[in-house]
Amino acid sequence: MFFMAKGEQQNPGSIGARAMSLSSASVTLADAWSGFNNCAGLAIIDKGSIAADYGDRFMLKELTTQNVALNIKTPFGTLFSSYAYSGTAGFNEMRAGIGYARTLGPKVAFGVQVLMLPTKFSVAEPTQTVAMCDIGLLLLPNKNLTVGFSVYNPTGSAYNARYTHIKLPRITRTGIGWHNGTILASGDITIDSNAGLSAAIGLEATLLKNWFIRTGYGTLPQNLSAGTGLRVGRFTLDYSVRFITMPGKLSNCSVAYAF
Repeated sequence: MFFMAKGEQQNPGSIGARAMSLSSASVTLADAWSGFNNCAGLAIIDKGSIAADYGDRFMLKELTTQNVALNIKTPFGTLFSSYAYSGTAGFNEMRAGIGYARTLGPKVAFGVQVLMLPTKFSVAEPTQTVAMCDIGLLLLPNKNLTVGFSVYNPTGSAYNARYTHIKLPRITRTGIGWHNGTILASGDITIDSNAGLSAAIGLEATLLKNWFIRTGYGTLPQNLSAGTGLRVGRFTLDYSVRFITMPGKLSNCSVAYAF
């Protein structure tokens, strides 16, 4: 079960309550959590932000996740960093990233980040660290349509140690999103070099200008998700719950502050 949670944490598309409530159909989103889900989205955000997220996994303390993101807008693009942690003192994983995103004209945005993944597989072994990168692209053909593309771990990095050899997945995600200011619909196709092909769809509706309701459906594993969000001044609060056919329920709470 640790490695199931491990996939949820390290793989793109699964960080932040908004993305989770859309069943990870998030490659076209541009929000405070884009540094985890598609870093190109940070090129088109209006403001910088700092955000924190807490994830409950199957009501097991050992699998809870804590995630933090910092995004700084500058005249020449967006600088961002991300940090995630899951596990216990003797059996854990971390993810730390730093990157840059910017637009290339009015219809194209890209982002790239360098990631370090320290992981402790057992009490008897020292922490092992692997480096990789994450690349994202957004196309904006018109004001309502967004096409997203991201590649996580394009070089096929792996943990290599005396007793441990684990090849991390190369994950390619392609998605399309449509919005009209009130309704957002998104769909993603994911190709995971370890797990295979999966798909996800998500729907978000804006109510009373600053209140959002969301739902999604995904495959591999099959899951149904729902969530809500509320914007209060510079703060955005999000909550999600995701039901997986086996072994159970995931939930996330996120807060972001725009500056």
